[in-house]
Amino acid sequence: LLYFTYSRFRLPILLAWMPFAGAGAARLVDALRRRTHIGVSGAAAAAALLAVSYVPFEGEYPRQLAANTMVDSADAWNRLGRPERAERLLERALTEVPASSKAELALGRLRLQQGDERTAKRHFVRAWSVPGALPSALLELARLELAAADPALRDPDEAARRLRAWLAGADASSSAWPRAANLLASGLVDHPDVAIHPGEARGLAERVLALHPDDRAAPLVLEAIDASEAD
Repeated sequence: LLYFTYSRFRLPILLAWMPFAGAGAARLVDALRRRTHIGVSGAAAAAALLAVSYVPFEGEYPRQLAANTMVDSADAWNRLGRPERAERLLERALTEVPASSKAELALGRLRLQQGDERTAKRHFVRAWSVPGALPSALLELARLELAAADPALRDPDEAARRLRAWLAGADASSSAWPRAANLLASGLVDHPDVAIHPGEARGLAERVLALHPDDRAAPLVLEAIDASEAD
């Protein structure tokens, strides 16, 4: 049981161990009724097992699990039109795990929904700075830097730098890769001064279609590229 960190692996084994645990419980009840005697070695083993069962050997996993559950619950409350309750849950999630990329990302989206782009950007930056951050944090941050309503928050050069750096090392078969590539390509169309060379945006969109033929955004990006070149 100590070997399997995740409860979904432990629970099936519990069924097989129940008869042995039941036998031990029955022996303990008999001893308490003074019908049988438990030896020193048996008592020591029982005490050791009882102590081990209270040792938090899973590390931060339970806290991460609790924080993720709060984030999921916050999303549900927000969809039900209760953003204030969602906000409280997300703040509790960050109390549980201060470096939660998922919670920071959700808070950023909530702030963006409320029209607070400046605070949203701070949350997206923190979400992306966490080791092992979700690619969605990068996409939200880059999207805001490319098209923020507040000119002071727009930074297309930095958005392109972030996206290029991630695309260079990411797995092109992942679901986030085509979204990042399409976002960069469309950003280059809207901000041509950011492009390294004129064909970069087209090359990105064409590569997305080559690797992900069912992608729906890449053809739209190519249409925008054709329209910009026609102008």
